[in-house]
Amino acid sequence: MGGIRIPTCMSFLLELLRLYSPWQRYRWCGTGSRPTSQQVASLPGGPYHPSMDPEIPGLSRYVEALTDLSPAGTKEVCLVRELDSDPPDVLLVLDASFNPPTTAHWSLVQKGCDAVGTEHAALVLASANVDKDAGISDLAVRLAMLDELAATRPQTAVATCGYARFVDKADALGPLFPQARLVFAIGHDTLLRLFDEKYYETMDAELEVLFSKAGFLVANRDTGDLAQTEAYLDDPARRSYREAIQLLPLPSNLASISSSEVRARLGRGASIRGLVPSPTEAFIARFDLYK
Repeated sequence: MGGIRIPTCMSFLLELLRLYSPWQRYRWCGTGSRPTSQQVASLPGGPYHPSMDPEIPGLSRYVEALTDLSPAGTKEVCLVRELDSDPPDVLLVLDASFNPPTTAHWSLVQKGCDAVGTEHAALVLASANVDKDAGISDLAVRLAMLDELAATRPQTAVATCGYARFVDKADALGPLFPQARLVFAIGHDTLLRLFDEKYYETMDAELEVLFSKAGFLVANRDTGDLAQTEAYLDDPARRSYREAIQLLPLPSNLASISSSEVRARLGRGASIRGLVPSPTEAFIARFDLYK
């Protein structure tokens, strides 16, 4: 009465679509019932397959960290591994999808810490991204890889954050490291997005808040050089932020390494020696990832 009557067969089809939509299932997982590792694994987009579920140590802990993230609109980040040292004055933050972590990522952490004068770093798994969907099916496995890698460097924390914009990430990470000046390590392409008005309601005001809490370390990649970045930052619209932005040249052999290249090599059965840190290479081989 008073509404549109949906045929029984159509109702059944709609229910199937609801139940088997990856986004709907992820939303459901965050409403109180913890998802199983198999539920997370069954979503498309990553290296994980259910047969490895019993083998990965502590996988349920990483799943819980992901499902503990607050809904969009609040400011929360989940810390998976704490720093094994006193609170830092400066914290280098590498925020990426880590699919998988590469030698370039790890080198950026080490060289970046030297550049900004700290031993402390945080690897932050981006579960959301401004321009691309990081996927959710394999995020728990990526956290496991990051945690094992960070264990080899005691001054390295691991976290996951659901925010795409740096102004939100800085706001979320700040309470976890209250004494630290955050320095985000980024590439040239991310620098362009940082100053793109389409990601802000009031860009000048939001950037002022961001730069009061954080600075940036920009590493070059094979598609651009430091001179190009210098010229971009010298523009009058961005010059006032220049003191809070450092540049870091990376060797060409590191700057050209990408996670997509690693995945492609693994898909072909080719060697990834030198493209990922040794702990990550061992982890991938142990659990037969990206096949």
